[in-house]
Amino acid sequence: MIAQDKIKHFIGSAGMTVVFGIFVNIFVAAGIALAIGIAKELVHDYLLKKGNCEWGDMYANTAGVIAGMIILFIMTSVL
Repeated sequence: MIAQDKIKHFIGSAGMTVVFGIFVNIFVAAGIALAIGIAKELVHDYLLKKGNCEWGDMYANTAGVIAGMIILFIMTSVL
């Protein structure tokens, strides 16, 4: 079973990618969403010790960004 935390990372990254992708290039949106995910893991979790810094979270972030990009590609090809 997938942990709730990983689902939140996936949905958050996918959502950020789609929202940013409305305003900027799809690849720029993906980079921004990944950068936010990395910053959250490094700053909030690792440096400030306010969470658990885990590779699994970054895998979920990456999967979410990919899903967000797929959604954006579908949206732009349909419109």
